[in-house]
Amino acid sequence: MGRFAMPVSCDTCARILTPAEALACLASGGLLLFPTETFYALGCLIQFPKALAAIRTLKGRNQGKPLPLAAASVTQIARFCDLSVLPRQLTAFWPGPLTLVLPLKPKVRLDPCLVNEQGQVAVRISAHPTPTWLADCCDELLTVSSANVQGRAPAVSPATLDPELLSRLEGLRLAWGILPHEPEQSPRGGLPSTIVRPDGERLVILRQGALAAQVLAEHGFALS
Repeated sequence: MGRFAMPVSCDTCARILTPAEALACLASGGLLLFPTETFYALGCLIQFPKALAAIRTLKGRNQGKPLPLAAASVTQIARFCDLSVLPRQLTAFWPGPLTLVLPLKPKVRLDPCLVNEQGQVAVRISAHPTPTWLADCCDELLTVSSANVQGRAPAVSPATLDPELLSRLEGLRLAWGILPHEPEQSPRGGLPSTIVRPDGERLVILRQGALAAQVLAEHGFALS
């Protein structure tokens, strides 16, 4: 993975990290802005409560809305989630724009920022190589919420990152930086991931996004 090739402001340039620096930032409990297949995300590793709380505050995110997660593989997700509720053929849509709301295993405890009232988390395997690479190298799930203050436009490049969010980041006492995309791996914008909760023999669509309900239905899933 290389450095960012497009023009950015001098202030933003000062926060551009190499891949090794990005991993070190995450491992130290810092925050990272990084590309996904749609937009830039703001994330941290799930074992750092201060970083998780900072993301919620930075974005102005509601307390009842858990932060979504990105994983490197189904095996990594299985360390935390009960996959017995998951139709196996549903994982064929990963990597891709499908977020699944899954129950945690009985003995797994995660930060309240990540878990809903039913003890479930929202997780996916991104089609963009960067989130998958980060989760794999860190051997940990990471948050993958869009890099913008609630109600403001998301970004498809470091040059278009929300200036209000960057200003708030500068005021933190946490390490942070930006891992840019390779020229051929630019976020494409568009709809966010589709959010689905398996419920017995049916799939409950909680948010319609890039993966159309019709596609799920064509693969034999009953929807509600």
